[in-house]
Amino acid sequence: MPGTMLRIASLASGSKGNSTVVFDDEDALIVDSGISARRVLESLDSLRIESERVRGIVITHEHRDHCAGVGPLARKLRVPVFATQGTFLGCSGVVKKLPEFRPVQVLEPFAVGGFIVEPFPTYHDAADPFAVVVRSTSGTDHAVAVVTDLGFVSTLAFDKLRGCRALLFESNHDRTMLLEGPYPPLLKQRILGRHGHLDNESSARAITRLFNSGTRRVLLAHLSEVNNSPATVIKTMTEELRPWIDQGLTLDLTFPERPSVVLSCGDED
Repeated sequence: MPGTMLRIASLASGSKGNSTVVFDDEDALIVDSGISARRVLESLDSLRIESERVRGIVITHEHRDHCAGVGPLARKLRVPVFATQGTFLGCSGVVKKLPEFRPVQVLEPFAVGGFIVEPFPTYHDAADPFAVVVRSTSGTDHAVAVVTDLGFVSTLAFDKLRGCRALLFESNHDRTMLLEGPYPPLLKQRILGRHGHLDNESSARAITRLFNSGTRRVLLAHLSEVNNSPATVIKTMTEELRPWIDQGLTLDLTFPERPSVVLSCGDED
């Protein structure tokens, strides 16, 4: 449909709970819900997205900060939940009874309302985790993506994200803050490893490469409340990405307690 515009916003993002909405003029899709159903609905309302537009919920992996609120939300909205079998088995005790569960396969696109969802694997320490690229079924080439919980950005991820105009992208921790912080050594090792989380500088380097393949708008997500801060992220990103910011790259923060700004990606760009 001419004029269809994909939009993306974080409803909450951080160590304690993550949820993202992708929407257009007619449909909406929730990616993860590690916050309460009440908070998701209040956040949708604040963004002027009617809950009746939600066509489904995607769970990227089974960690509680991504799935804790899925069950109540799905039951409230009466919408299907999409996840891999490994993820579903890992979080079934948390989400409990669902209106409908639809298993998905990583690297096999699936339809939800007016969207095509393209899952691709991440290498987080979870059963079968993935990130998603979301496209409109209207026939436009525009796409957005939700990409968090990365120890590293794989060659496959760069390939799948090529051409995505707007992203929610992980910038979890500052390496110095983590190494000098209060976490025990094993937890620090986990976060720093290839199955952990992406640090600010690694995120900036990845965004440089993504800019060169078409990305122009980024929501910086999953900031650690202990090993990162908004000021630290902005300082690092500004220093690392100044030439690309001067060429039109925009960076916005996400927050643990409130929605982010809305990024748009559509024919009117």
